[in-house]
Amino acid sequence: LRDWYVPLLRADKDLSKVMSMEMDLLPTIAAMEQVGIGVDEEKIKELYKKCTEGIDAALSTMVKISGNEELNPRSPIQVGDIIYHKFGVLHPSGRTFPQDGRPPAKFLDEEVIDKLIDAVKDKPRFDYNGWKKEDVVSFLEAFAKSKKLTKFRSTYTTNLLLLRSSDGNLHTELRQIGART
Repeated sequence: LRDWYVPLLRADKDLSKVMSMEMDLLPTIAAMEQVGIGVDEEKIKELYKKCTEGIDAALSTMVKISGNEELNPRSPIQVGDIIYHKFGVLHPSGRTFPQDGRPPAKFLDEEVIDKLIDAVKDKPRFDYNGWKKEDVVSFLEAFAKSKKLTKFRSTYTTNLLLLRSSDGNLHTELRQIGART
């Protein structure tokens, strides 16, 4: 491929400028890959602790409101059952589920939960199967917070500490073409 692309790049004056800039960056990028990216272990552990405290507080709110001491916020079956059956919240599409029917996990993704929060807050519906509107909103907000913090914790705290090399830094391949994490 190199033999095919290089003549094309050299033939196009604009592309030859891009190639020149890219080639100038190569030594810097190679040095960055070798040295790695420093990781502040104490800061990451602090973030991990704050995320865990936030997740625990959100779960406590969810348990208190739902009355389900065994609630697992990562269980779409349990959370979906509370939101769509126990509270009687309607999915943004208007779809309902029979009592023994389980809503698909995608019905609990971040976008849907945000829409549900807005819908419950904005709609003048007073009956959520006997639950107070404020409690339904609090449960949904706690669930959304729990999901966001859990994702942040696993992506940016736990994994960063696990991916460090023996020198304590993260070493990665920095590719100039494309964007991928």
